[in-house]
Amino acid sequence: MSPRVRRIRQAFVASTSLRPMSQQLIQDRTPAAYTGVESYARLHATQDAGALAWLVLGYAHILDGDFGKAIDPLNRAKVHAGDIGDYVAYYLGTSYLQTGHVAEALATLANFEKQYPDSLLIRDAHVSYANALLLENRGADAVGVLEKDRRPVRSDVEFTLGRAYASIGETAKAAEALENVYYTMPLSIEAEGAEAQLKKMSLTQLPTAEQRKVRADLLMKGRRYSDAADAYRDWMSVASPEQRVEAQVLIAEAMHKAGDNRKAKQELLRMSDLTGDLAARRLYILGEIDWAQGDNDSFYRSVDQLRQTAATSTWLEQILLLAANLHLVHHEYDQALDNYRELQQRFPTGARASYAHWKAAWLTLRQGRNEEAKKEFEEQIALYPNSGEVPAALYWRGRLAEEDNQPGVARAYYEK
Repeated sequence: MSPRVRRIRQAFVASTSLRPMSQQLIQDRTPAAYTGVESYARLHATQDAGALAWLVLGYAHILDGDFGKAIDPLNRAKVHAGDIGDYVAYYLGTSYLQTGHVAEALATLANFEKQYPDSLLIRDAHVSYANALLLENRGADAVGVLEKDRRPVRSDVEFTLGRAYASIGETAKAAEALENVYYTMPLSIEAEGAEAQLKKMSLTQLPTAEQRKVRADLLMKGRRYSDAADAYRDWMSVASPEQRVEAQVLIAEAMHKAGDNRKAKQELLRMSDLTGDLAARRLYILGEIDWAQGDNDSFYRSVDQLRQTAATSTWLEQILLLAANLHLVHHEYDQALDNYRELQQRFPTGARASYAHWKAAWLTLRQGRNEEAKKEFEEQIALYPNSGEVPAALYWRGRLAEEDNQPGVARAYYEK
């Protein structure tokens, strides 16, 4: 540990009663919890532990969104802040900013990097300081503060920098920063503000099809499915004819994941002339919809169609897992075992291969086919030695050795 971390640790260890009180306050933020920590802070006002307590009080008020009440305890923490001085300064400056005390915020944060060169909060402090500068119409100074903080990329830095460039008439640079937030960080809390800022600006160049596609994909990955569907429609409006077909499939998939299975299925059934991966993906989504709606006959038809038309596709790999699990739920163990085995044999290096092989081995054991199960447990260990299923395979292979009156073999498996 660094000397700084050691000192902070010692302060908490020395104040054994402060730690649980602080944890309770941060978790619950009840009047009684506030009173307890404040009493401790006043009692230990001349010690490191007292500064810690005042910091906890200020931070708790910030969590409550009550920045005005955070200012007094944070100012009290400054006196003996020592190694936590950067935390006190950052939260105090931010609290001043949030309550309209711009001059005080600027004074608190102006020399943050020089005062605390090793702080983890330097970039956060720069963002707050730049926002205070913008309120003083000092956009150029805000740009100077934030430009050096752009790597690694952060949404709050890019958003504030975009606003700063816009305030000094640098429209192209403002658009670049704001579009970076809106199109490549659509899940961030700044994305909505970036969109609003972009709409205010008179841009000569519209976002590219690639930018729109990236945003839609990220929204889908982030499980914002309704927003993803809208974003894919936006992409489709400027996409090439080939891309429009892909967009239609992705819109239907997003609608399905958002819970609108009826409309999603209607859209997919209209697409009958797809080829290649898109055709396979369409069949998979249709199968997933039927699976979700309990239409098992239609689901199994989709499985068969994918076997015939996309034998090496990842969509067949995924639907075979759904089929195996569905058979398992209905206690159709032979069919489930066949599907798990088919998945592993067709895609032996796929992401689901180890799990599928294990499920097949386990079902084989459950059906009393011990000799076959032994072989499959040994295969699991040999084929997928780093998989999460190996401990279970070792254990059950040991159990079977015990049943065969081979204590030495069993012990070896258990020890491994």
